[in-house]
Amino acid sequence: NAPSPIYSIVSGRLTEVITERRGSDETIFKGCMKLEKVYIDEKVTVVPTGIFSGCTGLKKIVYEGDNVRKIGGAAFAGCKSLETLELPDSLTEINPKAFMFCTSLKEVTIPENIKKLGYGIFGSCNNIETINFNAINCTSMGESGWAGYLYTFGGVSGISENMSGVKKLIIGEKVQRIPQYAFGGCPNLESINIPASVSSIQANAFENLPKLLSIVVSGNNSIYTDHDGILYTKDNKMIIRCPEGKELLTAGCFIGV
Repeated sequence: NAPSPIYSIVSGRLTEVITERRGSDETIFKGCMKLEKVYIDEKVTVVPTGIFSGCTGLKKIVYEGDNVRKIGGAAFAGCKSLETLELPDSLTEINPKAFMFCTSLKEVTIPENIKKLGYGIFGSCNNIETINFNAINCTSMGESGWAGYLYTFGGVSGISENMSGVKKLIIGEKVQRIPQYAFGGCPNLESINIPASVSSIQANAFENLPKLLSIVVSGNNSIYTDHDGILYTKDNKMIIRCPEGKELLTAGCFIGV
């Protein structure tokens, strides 16, 4: 069998190194609190589980190539100084809790080629205000969505907080599928706009959004439509989702029926 790869940093640059060593190498940079900047070398295809977790001083991640396919679970968890997040277009998978407790993040963009998003990837990132969701055909998302999950971090166990800062959700014009549990855990999100490209909205995609008042669908969408902020099938025969912040049945709605 080929030896397991480990990763090392040379002058702030993450590079892939093939060695005979196995085991706990993936977390060799865990808790490096003075590390401020990481360069992901163009040869790297996988950012390992937990490799930079607890690097509280980390402010910037630079991807030098477009070859990273996977970010491991909790890879950057607890990097509370990380202010911006620019993910490469090559990325197809982000694993559970990858960026939990990255409390300085204010905006995130999910790239077009993402197929799998793990649960709680932005758990307790309560300063995120805007989510740009560009994944064209994301087929898998963790059951608890962006937040809400049981965790053990730094010897402390509990339940992550929701992403209470999110007020704006932008779904890209190429997105075809909105996966199950996609946008749960954003308690202050008030509106969602669905572009013409979306042809599949999975069950529970908009769960646990207590202040959601309106779902607006592009008039050019051939599968879905909306009336007064409520999501319907295009033929108006079925309600797909009534926002939680809205009353479906109002006084006098059956008068004259």
